[in-house]
Amino acid sequence: MSGGASGPPGADAARQAAIGDLLAGAGFSGAGFDYLAADASFRRYARVRGGPRPALIMDAPPGREDVRPWLRIARHLRGLGLSAPEIYAADEDAGLLLIEDFGDDTFTRVLAAGGDEGELYDLAVDVLSALHARPASDTAPDWLPPYDEEKLLTEVALFTDWYMPAIFGAPTSDALRDDCLALFKAALAPAQALPPTLVLRDYHVDNLMRLAGRDGLKACGL
Repeated sequence: MSGGASGPPGADAARQAAIGDLLAGAGFSGAGFDYLAADASFRRYARVRGGPRPALIMDAPPGREDVRPWLRIARHLRGLGLSAPEIYAADEDAGLLLIEDFGDDTFTRVLAAGGDEGELYDLAVDVLSALHARPASDTAPDWLPPYDEEKLLTEVALFTDWYMPAIFGAPTSDALRDDCLALFKAALAPAQALPPTLVLRDYHVDNLMRLAGRDGLKACGL
């Protein structure tokens, strides 16, 4: 590709060419890219250099990852007035996206550099408050699967099925697991009675970004 790429060992030449085509079609002809640290999935990200504006490539190999749900959620969040990455170009069949680059200022890094902890956490809470204040039809469209009791109990069962055995060195007994899940079920009941809204999973300091030059809720990059 024009501009060259720095990819992982054994990177597929056809894949590199497809990325070059994506860049050229979006007005990034001649730009290069460098792969970033691995994501906790089969996705890879690359930072574009030499383009007309900061951008990232999401490389999601078909058969292992599907970019379509990501695209739908990103567009939904942007439609709510929140800062999800802008999508500059997409080859959905190839699993390639060219998206806005939010930079490197995760909340974690800003805090480590002496950033205002209260300001950052207030911003994160304000985003959630704004989501919950909107009508369910806005924030919980029918194409999203419900975060229902079954899903919630599957999540909290990580405590009994993984954490407790790791701490105590033995599997959790069925009786103790049943007791724990019954307690969790009772604790979750009030939340289940609330109007449905969008759930942003993995909502924490490593996945939130402080965006310079943006005010209000838009200062929080999702």
